[in-house]
Amino acid sequence: MGKQRGLSVGICFRAVTVVLTAWICCAPVGAFSEDRSIPLEVEGEGEEERFSLMLGLGAVSPEFILGHIVPDPDPVESCPELPGQPWCGQYESGAEVLLTPIPNEGYVFSHWTGDLSGSAVPGVVIMDADKHVTAEFVLSAEGEVEGEVERFELKLGLGAVSPEFILGQILPDPDPVELCPSLPGQPWCGLYESGAEVLLTPQPKEGYVFSHWTGNLSGSAVPGVVIMDADKHVTAEFTLAAEGEGELPGEGEPMEGETAEGETEGEADDDDCQCCGGGKAVAPRDAIQRMLGDYLLLGLSMLMLLSMAVAGKRS
Repeated sequence: MGKQRGLSVGICFRAVTVVLTAWICCAPVGAFSEDRSIPLEVEGEGEEERFSLMLGLGAVSPEFILGHIVPDPDPVESCPELPGQPWCGQYESGAEVLLTPIPNEGYVFSHWTGDLSGSAVPGVVIMDADKHVTAEFVLSAEGEVEGEVERFELKLGLGAVSPEFILGQILPDPDPVELCPSLPGQPWCGLYESGAEVLLTPQPKEGYVFSHWTGNLSGSAVPGVVIMDADKHVTAEFTLAAEGEGELPGEGEPMEGETAEGETEGEADDDDCQCCGGGKAVAPRDAIQRMLGDYLLLGLSMLMLLSMAVAGKRS
């Protein structure tokens, strides 16, 4: 019984082997060369590679942000939003992005940091990898305003001084573009555009004369000239005038070569002067003094003669 079952299994196996061999031998050429594999779907196949561009700082209190950066063109899409992350956009590989810094009021752009260097505006980045660019902003110089001419302060004279110690003033020409903000105790102050030429004229008070310039102007030239290429402060020194100094001809004491009445020497009327031995014209006042002296001498002489006569009689 066992031998018959083993014989039957052997016959069946051989029959299957024969059938398979016959099918393989008789099958059409190329029946097994056809690619029957199942294609695998590749995620993202057919799409351009993208990179992330981050601009500026993140997780910083707004009052510490001194400006921002504007990209051109806009990104294909924004990055997934994450707390504390700076601005972020996705660009296709090879994209060229122009970056323009926009400073807040009172600040100016200084330079790029991160994946961009230098200070060119606009900055240019090529998106061949993920990149992060920041811009450095600094406090603008005084008077520096984009699109406007730079201005400088001109201060004249002294401030916070009691009026009785002010001996004169300074007049500027031309007038300033505008006056500086008023501050207690500050001298006169005006704003002038860069490069302006300002003429300064000293005006002393009565009894004083101009001496010289101090501060950002030296010498004693009138008018003084300053070129507004920086903030400047000019003061004028005034001194007490000597008797008659600063008066116009004909005022006060007579000029050299003139009499007290303004007449030139040698041209005085004969009735108003008497001539000395040299024929020099003398003022009437001098003639009177001479006459009084003569009369005094004559009186003394007569008194001496009278005294001598009296003494002779007594003897």
